Amino acid sequence: MSEPENGNIHTDKARILIVDDMQVNRTILSSMLSEHGITCDLAESGEKCLEMCQKGNYDMIILDHHMPDLDGVDTLVILKDSFRRSGIETPIICHTTAEGRGYANLYKAAGFSDILIKPVDETELGELIFR
Repeated sequence: MSEPENGNIHTDKARILIVDDMQVNRTILSSMLSEHGITCDLAESGEKCLEMCQKGNYDMIILDHHMPDLDGVDTLVILKDSFRRSGIETPIICHTTAEGRGYANLYKAAGFSDILIKPVDETELGELIFR
């Protein structure tokens, strides 16, 4: 990927997995990213995320923190263990509400690469993708 110019994200066929139990959140992120040529796969749960990651690699995973059953932090722990054993280094972004901003250090300590606050600003998303 190359640096965003005027809010545009330039990619070289990037592939991102968006994991969120709320369809509207998956749709918004996917729409923002697909406008810039990024291929998005969608998962509605931590379990589905793990299943999809076993089938293929992603350039990045955007993972909702608050999900029923297997939440984002629990999913992250399982993914990190699997990636460590496989030698994969995939950035995993915590997708959370504005209240989550206060927990940024905890998310980093848990192993997330970065944090993305809902509602998502397209410019902020572009900067995050580039980082």
